[in-house]
Amino acid sequence: MSDNEVLDGFHALGQKDLKSAHDHFTAILGAPSSEKDRYSAKIGLALTFRELGDIDKAIEEMKDAVSSYKNPIEAVYDLAMLYEEKEQYALAVQNFDLALSLDPLLLDAYNNRGIAWLKLPDPDQSIRDFRNALNGQIGSSRVLCNLGMAFLSDKRFEKAIDHFDRSLLSDETNIRSLCGKGLALYYLDRYDDSMICFDASISLQPDFYIAYYYKGVILKKLDLLDEAKQSLNEALKVRNNFPLAWFELGEVQNLKGDTNEALAAYTRAVELHPGTYEEALFNKGKLLFAKGRMKEALDCYRSILTKNGYIPSVWLEMGKTLLQMEGMEGKVLPVLKNALSLDPFRKESALILSCEYSRKKEFQKAYDVLKKVMDSHPDPEIGGKLAEVLYSMNRFKDCIDISEMALSLDPERTIILLPMGRAYGKLGKTEEYMQCLRRFLHKFPSDRAVETEMRAIK
Repeated sequence: MSDNEVLDGFHALGQKDLKSAHDHFTAILGAPSSEKDRYSAKIGLALTFRELGDIDKAIEEMKDAVSSYKNPIEAVYDLAMLYEEKEQYALAVQNFDLALSLDPLLLDAYNNRGIAWLKLPDPDQSIRDFRNALNGQIGSSRVLCNLGMAFLSDKRFEKAIDHFDRSLLSDETNIRSLCGKGLALYYLDRYDDSMICFDASISLQPDFYIAYYYKGVILKKLDLLDEAKQSLNEALKVRNNFPLAWFELGEVQNLKGDTNEALAAYTRAVELHPGTYEEALFNKGKLLFAKGRMKEALDCYRSILTKNGYIPSVWLEMGKTLLQMEGMEGKVLPVLKNALSLDPFRKESALILSCEYSRKKEFQKAYDVLKKVMDSHPDPEIGGKLAEVLYSMNRFKDCIDISEMALSLDPERTIILLPMGRAYGKLGKTEEYMQCLRRFLHKFPSDRAVETEMRAIK
């Protein structure tokens, strides 16, 4: 078997003639061949399987190549690249380590190990590797771009911009550097400069969907919703299965009040990331709730909690949904208790849970929920609800005290005057009772029930 067979195999592989490449490499392995040719053929066969989309088989063949040769630098490096492609970044790092132990001057191994570190993520290790990959090649646009991405990941935006600029000095057509610089500028709230970078990326590569996507995000933030929608649709023309773009399109349509289109966009985002796109499911659930489609909203929240049961806002929305569904009363309290236990000082959870306890005449439990929040985060609305609960518990002096505290926090929260006045009435302080009702009617003169109540006071 001659060296020509090896060369023919790699030539066929380069031409994407995968059947011929496979035949050449298997022919070498099936006939008497030199150790070097067999090693090369195993690498070639592994890369052929990679091109066929069978990464697991490619890894298996590449491992065989590694174990078959005394100094398998190429196979170890290629194995690391396969692991990186499969997003098994820790294994990729291990094999890049081995490749560099065999050849410390293998600059591409530093660069690609840096990418793996960035994905793990470990920006500091990544930055060290990218700097080693430069190794005096100050003009390496690709590595400088990667350094910029590492600084961007580490939220060191000014340093990221500096490296993107240096990358663009070497290659002004590097769209990754343009896009990275645009992102860094976006995070620094320099939206106009950011848009220039994304527009430049698109002018170099009109189908660069990532740039269209980020333009849409910025335009949404600037409240230019029609323009944002147009940009996101451009991204989806290029890559229709891009879940982030569908999600942002849902956000834009929601802000525009196009709820049906927003629902369709959120649904598409979820379909592309089934069971994992929590924010899209959450916002879809809230839209369905607003439309009165409670069962569908409940399904959204349940899907999220099946994957991640530790999100208090989802438990809260689920509780609010159950409250609107006939026959679900028995399931409401455990759900709301979960919401509050995960976020003990969330005002809305405390208010709704206390209302449910009050409805069930469990006033002490309602009091305990509200008091805990009020003690840590004094709030006039919590204080007002606490006044109502204390009145129901016949703790009239405490009701007056908490009412006064709540009114000191917000003198305009006139509704608090009702439990406060009635508590005065129960204590026989008729003048104070009437004064509270007068103050309430001054703000709400058309409230006939309170007017009748005041007339009935003797």
